[in-house]
Amino acid sequence: MDSYPLSVKVGGKGKALAHASYIAREDKYARRRDDDLVHVESGNMPNWAAHKPAVLWAAADTHECANGCTYREIEIAMPRELDDTQRLA
Repeated sequence: MDSYPLSVKVGGKGKALAHASYIAREDKYARRRDDDLVHVESGNMPNWAAHKPAVLWAAADTHECANGCTYREIEIAMPRELDDTQRLA
């Protein structure tokens, strides 16, 4: 039976907006040669930030307590045999 890696990462205060921009390849992390990004999604967002996740991440960086957690990132490795549509499903 195949097994695929799973990791959960936690980010501290002041790192959420920069990390979200890095993952989505936005702002200073946007480069033309990066074409390997298949899908980015922010889930479980409040109504006031549903269409602009950067607003939530900036608020989390500003208002989270000093030793608080501003985000959790879940990474799941999918098999190469699946195409992009199958991996997303």
